[in-house]
Amino acid sequence: METGERRLLLHALIQLAAAFVKLCARNPRGTVQLLDKARRKLAALPAALDGVDVAAVRALADHWHAAAAALVAAGRTDFDPAA
Repeated sequence: METGERRLLLHALIQLAAAFVKLCARNPRGTVQLLDKARRKLAALPAALDGVDVAAVRALADHWHAAAAALVAAGRTDFDPAA
């Protein structure tokens, strides 16, 4: 079992993946909730860890959080993964 920062990184990556499943399932509110959790974990990590550019992952999580939050604010669920 992983511990410390590595465990936190793995947990954040799993939450990011689950957030995208929620988004594709037209559940932007669930996406925002999972991205909030993942972003908190990523914020506690260094910019790079075990060959992962955590800073870049943070930036992507922030981007997708804003996109999903915009859907929630507009009352929309029509995310199109092909677009």
